[in-house]
Amino acid sequence: MLGWENIWRFDTARYRVDLDVTPCEEDPRDTFEFEEDIEAIESGRVAYFDARCVVYRYDGHDPVEVGADYLGGCAYESVHDFIAEHRDKDPMNRNCSIMRAARGSNARICSYFPSMVSEAIEEARRNSNA
Repeated sequence: MLGWENIWRFDTARYRVDLDVTPCEEDPRDTFEFEEDIEAIESGRVAYFDARCVVYRYDGHDPVEVGADYLGGCAYESVHDFIAEHRDKDPMNRNCSIMRAARGSNARICSYFPSMVSEAIEEARRNSNA
């Protein structure tokens, strides 16, 4: 496996949240159903990667991992699209009050990046209170 590359970071006084990616080594035929998706990955037209979001705590020493979330087999036009899709300029493509007013209060658009950050932070909170 190739190494992880950090593509996004958020720091607070005691914590750091990182999003790292590495090329996915899984065969896209094991993950994707549609031939056009597989062909886009195999031709290199889309980025095909695994992602991990890790929360580190600082207590005056080296960082300690206290929470994480992983997602394999991500296929996006670019890694940037993965981290920015929840900020689409069209409010109908975001989890916002305008979209919910039009589609109902229970409507939800799945964006993996913010979900991964939330999951990793939730695990860090559980581990930090243990």
